[in-house]
Amino acid sequence: MSFYLEHFSPFPLLKTKNLTLRKIRISDTKDLYEYCKKPESSRYSNWTPHESIKTTRDFVYWLQGRYIKKQCYTFCVEYEGKVIGTASFIDFDENYGTVEIGYGINSDYWHKGLGRQIVMALVGFAFQKLGVQRVYAKVMPENVASSSLLKKCGFSYEGTARKSEYIKGKYIDVETYSMLKEEYHTNKGDQNGTKADSKLCC
Repeated sequence: MSFYLEHFSPFPLLKTKNLTLRKIRISDTKDLYEYCKKPESSRYSNWTPHESIKTTRDFVYWLQGRYIKKQCYTFCVEYEGKVIGTASFIDFDENYGTVEIGYGINSDYWHKGLGRQIVMALVGFAFQKLGVQRVYAKVMPENVASSSLLKKCGFSYEGTARKSEYIKGKYIDVETYSMLKEEYHTNKGDQNGTKADSKLCC
């Protein structure tokens, strides 16, 4: 609880060149439904497309409850006044100073360089504010777009855990990509736009 209160209360606001990452509101339900109903949005995730706006509304109310309980680390991604996806800190390990990130946006907004801005906003907050020493992401091997994005952001491939997770009725392989704090502060990080895309408004 103390960790949440220190870093997520009030809930942070992250800004990039084109995006705002912020707390999800009830009024975001319609935009989120447009994202969540598309099969491609959940193809490489453990959830399934939302069949109705009620499913999305229930999801948003569930998130509101987690915000109240100080247990939610999920942002919506806003672009030109419209919510186009979500971004999250998934798994914290305070003892080892690591955090997992996750992200996704509406396919109507792919190929605009927005995914990179999302990743680097999360990375910047993790290293600058949370004080972690390692940020990582898990990716299905088939999700080449996501693994390519992470590598462009300066993440390194660590390895593949075979049949390590059970998703949608089957065991799957999972790749892990990571960035270390020292890499974030090197020229490699600068060249990948790490600092430029991590402006914090907390």
